[in-house]
Amino acid sequence: MKERQFEPAKTDQKMPLFKSLKAIIKNRNMKILLAIIFIQLTLGGFAASMDYYVLVYYMNDGDVAAGATWKGVLSSAYAITGIITIGILTRLSSKIGKVATMKWVYLITIIGGLCKWFIYQSRQWALANC
Repeated sequence: MKERQFEPAKTDQKMPLFKSLKAIIKNRNMKILLAIIFIQLTLGGFAASMDYYVLVYYMNDGDVAAGATWKGVLSSAYAITGIITIGILTRLSSKIGKVATMKWVYLITIIGGLCKWFIYQSRQWALANC
């Protein structure tokens, strides 16, 4: 889908809340975007709650202090990476478009999830064979 350029409104029209919500619900692209955001936030929240469990009980054999330390490292790394990524994605979206940038973001997210699975499996294999 090509991005469309809209001219700014000539007047600043105030629209009642329910009327604007009705307009959003009628827009197909907005429904898709809201569905993607909802799914990502829901699954992201689930994954964020599971990573503490994995860090404490799976990676550190129930050592809460070590798991909490690694959770702090992981959360800090996510925050720093997110801040750095904002500039990169802004530049990328101006070069290849917003839709193409979102496709790349989701592709990289999927690849990262698969890599995590293989990393956990290789650690389990290494522990079993040591």
